[in-house]
Amino acid sequence: MPATIEHDAADEADDHVRPQPAADATLLARGQVIAQLRARQCGALDDAALARWAFDQFYAIELGQVIADGVVEQVLDELMFVDDGAFAIATDRSEALIAMLEEHP
Repeated sequence: MPATIEHDAADEADDHVRPQPAADATLLARGQVIAQLRARQCGALDDAALARWAFDQFYAIELGQVIADGVVEQVLDELMFVDDGAFAIATDRSEALIAMLEEHP
């Protein structure tokens, strides 16, 4: 008879627990993300630099060093891999991300 593993409802929830933001955590504003996307569009920032910046911001949020809203986190999640050809974003997608950041207060 195969062994069964017992678990409770808490095990089925996301086991990732984000720490509380630090008292000196900084706010990552939507405008900052938009500025990065605009810099990429005009060629002042390449895909590798944008991906690195997004990665750094995303993990700073995970560590509680930076605070951001859910929309910003979604955009960062997409931008972290923009330097990988499989996840590259076209100009129209970049504009859609900017619109998403601008439309949600």
